[in-house]
Amino acid sequence: MSSTDVTNPSAATLHPLRTRRPPVILDRQAHRKDPRRPQRNGAAWLPRGVPHADRDSIRTMATRPVRGRDRELSQAAQLLRRATETGGGILLIEGPPGIGKSCLLTEVARLARTQNFEVLHATADQLLQLMPGGPIFAGLRQIPPTLEPVRDDLDVVGYQHVSLMTHFRASLEERLSRAPVLVALDDLQWADAATLLALRTLPAQFATDPVMWVLARCSPRSGPGTDAGVDRLYEFLEETGRACRMELAQLPDEVMTELVGDLLNATPGPKLRALTKEVDGNPLILTELVTGLAEEGAIRVHDGTVEIVTDATTVRAASADTVPVPLPYPLPQRFHALMHRRLDALSPSTRRLLQVAAVLGRSVVPEQVAEMLDQPPATLLPALHEALAAQVLVCTGDTITFRGAVVWQAVLETVPLPVRGALHRQAADTLLRHGGSVISAAVHLIHGARPGDAEAIKLLHRAAAEAVTSAPTTAAELALRGLELSDPADPIRLDLTDTAVEALTRAGPLSTAIELARETLARSLPTPLALTLQHQLSTALLLSGEITDALELVEKILTEPDLPPGLRDRALLNQLAGLTALQDPAAERHARDLLDASGHHPDVRVGALTTLALARSRAGQVEEALQLAREAVNHVTDAPRLAWHLNPRLALAAILIQVREFIEAAEALDTAQEEIATCGTRVLQSIPHLLRAALELARGNLDQVTAEANTGLALAEEYGMPLYTPLGNTLLATVALRRSDLVTASTHVTRLQDALIGEGARAWRIQCLWLSAQIAAAGDDQASTAQAIKEICVEQKALRRLLAEEPAAAAWLTRTALAVEAHEQAEAVSDIAERLAAANPRTPILVAAAAHVRGLRQRDPRALTRAATDHRDPWCGASAAEDLAVLLADTDRDSAVKHLDSAMATYGAIGADRDAARVRRRLRHLGVRRRHWSYANRPTMGWASLTETERTVAELVAQGLTNRQVASQMFLSPHTVGFHLRQIFRKLGIHSRIDLVRQRQQVTPHPASKAGDNQVDVR
Repeated sequence: MSSTDVTNPSAATLHPLRTRRPPVILDRQAHRKDPRRPQRNGAAWLPRGVPHADRDSIRTMATRPVRGRDRELSQAAQLLRRATETGGGILLIEGPPGIGKSCLLTEVARLARTQNFEVLHATADQLLQLMPGGPIFAGLRQIPPTLEPVRDDLDVVGYQHVSLMTHFRASLEERLSRAPVLVALDDLQWADAATLLALRTLPAQFATDPVMWVLARCSPRSGPGTDAGVDRLYEFLEETGRACRMELAQLPDEVMTELVGDLLNATPGPKLRALTKEVDGNPLILTELVTGLAEEGAIRVHDGTVEIVTDATTVRAASADTVPVPLPYPLPQRFHALMHRRLDALSPSTRRLLQVAAVLGRSVVPEQVAEMLDQPPATLLPALHEALAAQVLVCTGDTITFRGAVVWQAVLETVPLPVRGALHRQAADTLLRHGGSVISAAVHLIHGARPGDAEAIKLLHRAAAEAVTSAPTTAAELALRGLELSDPADPIRLDLTDTAVEALTRAGPLSTAIELARETLARSLPTPLALTLQHQLSTALLLSGEITDALELVEKILTEPDLPPGLRDRALLNQLAGLTALQDPAAERHARDLLDASGHHPDVRVGALTTLALARSRAGQVEEALQLAREAVNHVTDAPRLAWHLNPRLALAAILIQVREFIEAAEALDTAQEEIATCGTRVLQSIPHLLRAALELARGNLDQVTAEANTGLALAEEYGMPLYTPLGNTLLATVALRRSDLVTASTHVTRLQDALIGEGARAWRIQCLWLSAQIAAAGDDQASTAQAIKEICVEQKALRRLLAEEPAAAAWLTRTALAVEAHEQAEAVSDIAERLAAANPRTPILVAAAAHVRGLRQRDPRALTRAATDHRDPWCGASAAEDLAVLLADTDRDSAVKHLDSAMATYGAIGADRDAARVRRRLRHLGVRRRHWSYANRPTMGWASLTETERTVAELVAQGLTNRQVASQMFLSPHTVGFHLRQIFRKLGIHSRIDLVRQRQQVTPHPASKAGDNQVDVR
């Protein structure tokens, strides 16, 4: 018997097992040729369908790191070392389909090659089952030998097996003569009997030789194929004592997020991170899903962050008849193909069970499925066992649940729409017949009811009315579906409209609520219903920023003589909220009148106290405001139907942030966020994020400020609730100033100025002026700086509010006013700061701010020492320490150096690199040098090769600053800036500032390169 090792190209085409390198296959089914598969492009692949603008951003690396398998790889490395030292070694890998067995096998093979192993790597499949020993021959890269004829009286199969074993042993011995050998075989559930026999005998025969065996298969009964023989093989090899079995578990969410980053070569955004939680830790499912979204143009990259987009131009429109799903976008066809292959491998009865269960919901009880199928529960056992073994379902207590929302959605979408509608109607009948929830039954009727079905429409209205305060999103869907199904002349439409408007006002979008209410009010309506709709419309207008229109409607409602008490109370609260948003003094008078009156709902007292707290806070009576806000929170009832949009906990959090009570403010925000989620009032979701951004700014966590503010602004835009968007732009502008990004700061100030055109302009005009003054000072425009300071100090009430809310403002305005010789304005700021401290003696942040101002004006080191010590805001404390050092520099050098070191450490910790650079320059003037660089292994060319200083220079030059302006920003000489700029050009291979701007647009700005802050030193 001879073996033929085919090495010439012509011979390689004669046999299907001949390959030029061992196959590396993640999933045998997914590996088949598919026009949707990613196209190779050099060292990386790029999915089809990705817009051309993103082709340089969305790329998957040809070789990605194996994530989340460190322990398994360490164990495999130990076995490889043992194989070379003592001989032998068997690693048995198993796990559900797509869990990463093949990736792990490939990585072990790579490790073996680095240790000079000869690797025999192959994968079994259904075709190779027809060929005895096919997978081993594939690993050996050999054509099966021609077996000699045997006598008729011999067992043909037994003789062939013996012959194959002899051939395999000879081939291994020949390879062992050259190097240690790794035999890696994948998908053993498809292995034939000869292969299993060889794996049972050969490891023992080579037990003392440097041979490592790595075998992988799908977990028993978790996938297709015959695995009884593999079960016995694994058990036998374990009994020998030399085999180590390794079962791969689902990957944790953080590892799945890293996998998405590897796939797309960018940082995943919030929607993509949420998607990783919906695939039950299965990397193949995630890979197919994300790759499919990229292929269909549903993924975009912006500033190094990759995110899912849902606009109609980039994503296929979702059918209006589909059941509500947790994903706001359709699943890609590539993922559907994967799930179809998985389902096709199951028996017809199991597929039917899964499809019926998917119509019922992601989690169902077996009894409901049995009734839908008109079968006793016992008859479901075989199909249920198969679905559980195939890792499509999992048992969770009394229910069966689909593994991941995307799996549930994919199974659901395999049911044809007409059949799906009929099943939804059947499910609704089943739930009602067994006393189930009216809301659950109505949700099915959203998709199963037909136009004109009076009973279904009544049920939809009943369920919507029940859910409007607890689950307004569901209520809105139910009511709107009832309107679609009802006849225009049906009287129930008016009640459905009322419920829909209230639900949409709570859950959004507000524009839909306003449009529906106005359209209905244009018709002749009964007075009670008209008044209710007017109130709902006033609430929606109030939240959407149309405050004057909202107040006009409220006044109209309150003139009605026979107004029901409940509606009158709700109208009064809307009036308070509107006047508060406009900062109208009448808000405080109305609130006190309501507190003195009797007969109102308890929530009216909560709203009045909240209004008073906000008014007192704006007036600088912070301690009184804090007391009122806490009292309002203590009076909150368990049924916040009236004052849900005048949330006292959010007001309390805002005041706590103002006085720098960080822990209590965070707790208040957490509770408010939980209440908003529990009540389903999604239109308020943006407020906690924006207030949390303000909290993080006070703490000095600039990265968190940016993340929370951007989230809050996105939610405000999504639900059409712009009342707090000026706060978001103010915070982002402040962060940009602290990082010396004047272009970004100016952009946010421009957006803030646009808000000043509309209602509520008075509330933010002073903030806009203060930010503009800082930008002007940062750009060395002293004339504009002086003019802005004069405008800030014109209106005493606005200035008082600014100094009460912004502890950094008093010292900055005083120092800058003195520098531009605006002594009158400096005196005005000082006077208000002292009065605020006197009115709030138990508020350390205001007392410290007044001491800081006093120290600057009177050059008093004791006042500055107190400010540096007592400030709860870290940036303000560092600023006071720096001012103290400047004052002491000529008289007490050692103390000045100590305070400068303290200030520089704080500035560095909170990311205020520009301030740290200024302090470092002051230290140099005192003869002290502090190292501010770190050594790092960098490439010689490209953006990553730039030092931190070079990155900062590049950022500022790309923003349009001249060398002299950059020097002023970084406290360097123009000559040094020019030197750094030449180095940048050389490393980036460019020749002009225009080229630098283009380079910057193609990379994510490095956080450390954004030096600066909102205090501009113009001393």
